[in-house]
Amino acid sequence: MAGLPNGWLTLAELGIIQVQVDRQSMDKAKFLLETVENGVETALRRAANKTADTGKSRVARRVSEVTPLPINKVIRPRIYVGRAYFGSTTAVVFISRKPLMLVQFPYLAAPLVGVSVEIKRGKPIIFRHGFEATMKSGHTGLFERRYHSGGVPVSRLPIGQGPVSGKGARSEMVGPSIGMTFDQNGGDQVTEDLSDIFAKNLIHEAEYLLSKAG
Repeated sequence: MAGLPNGWLTLAELGIIQVQVDRQSMDKAKFLLETVENGVETALRRAANKTADTGKSRVARRVSEVTPLPINKVIRPRIYVGRAYFGSTTAVVFISRKPLMLVQFPYLAAPLVGVSVEIKRGKPIIFRHGFEATMKSGHTGLFERRYHSGGVPVSRLPIGQGPVSGKGARSEMVGPSIGMTFDQNGGDQVTEDLSDIFAKNLIHEAEYLLSKAG
């Protein structure tokens, strides 16, 4: 299986989908390719890669159904297929679990009102202490002021990042990762469906190789 591209993410920041083929489909493929040299390995490798490609598309589609994030600009680049090459029959779908900056979601910022962010489609959340700001580096983000009383936070917003110290401390706000959104919105069903797709792909590849060998 191929490794991750340079500069991507560490394994700790990844969710992994590794689909296994069922025993019945494996036995059928072995029977079909009994006389084809390296047939089973080749069929498995091709089927695994096709299934992983389908997996990436289905993960991206599922996430885009529940969040307004741009699918090509934000969602797909955070899903990576580790392909099976010669000597390997395992392909993997990696999904980023690194939290997204809240500024990447559709938002409206208004002075004295706060920031309204649409993390889920049609369900904006208002952050009363939120505001938009551009840093010296040129990075624009959504930040929040957190007020303290006696060193204890009076109000903790559900999404935030960084240490909080002193009255009016600020931190850039973050939202859920692509992996978290996928897990919490039908990810198990998508993974289950991929098992069936893998089995069908395997038999298709086995029959194709058998026809070519004949």
